[in-house]
Amino acid sequence: EVIPEPQDQVRECYDDLKRKLGEETRFHSNPNMWLRNRHYKAIVAMGRDVVGCILKDLGLSIESGRPEDYPGWWVMYALPELTGVRIPVGGDEVKKVGGFAAVNVDSVSRFWVEWGRNEGIAF
Repeated sequence: EVIPEPQDQVRECYDDLKRKLGEETRFHSNPNMWLRNRHYKAIVAMGRDVVGCILKDLGLSIESGRPEDYPGWWVMYALPELTGVRIPVGGDEVKKVGGFAAVNVDSVSRFWVEWGRNEGIAF
């Protein structure tokens, strides 16, 4: 029997929780529905070990040319909570949408991927 590496176990747990989270909240646009969900809370409770999993998924969504497919709550809420890093606000990170300021998820996503690489986080 092959015992999976710790990171493999983290990835499996993360993928399972993320799938359940998506199933329970896929019809909700309100981020509070995600943030209060038990599966989201379980992912965040995994601590910094799960950061590489989130960054890998984020990087794949950027590579696919569709960073908007990766939900913004990961870059806006989970990663700051897990890492203690503040999201840069200004320049490309903010865009105007219908006269309102909105976070540019693409720019913030790219910030996080670059941050992870600079930190030496494997993903």
